Amino acid sequence: MSSAELKSLIDEALGGVQPDGAPSDRLWDSLDQLEITTHLHDHLGDGVSDIDALASFKDFDELAGILRTEGFIE
Repeated sequence: MSSAELKSLIDEALGGVQPDGAPSDRLWDSLDQLEITTHLHDHLGDGVSDIDALASFKDFDELAGILRTEGFIE
């Protein structure tokens, strides 16, 4: 998966692009994190559940770094 595909998945998980911008471009709260990890699990499978670092992330760059380290994105 590419970073652009990840951004699309996040935007989809958080309700799509809004007039004030894309959800993937802002900081996330714990509810956003839950929506994102659930959506990632649905699209990437059970391996996502085993990533301890997904318990807390604040923005796209941090999430992308975690998933890149785990081999889910390029």
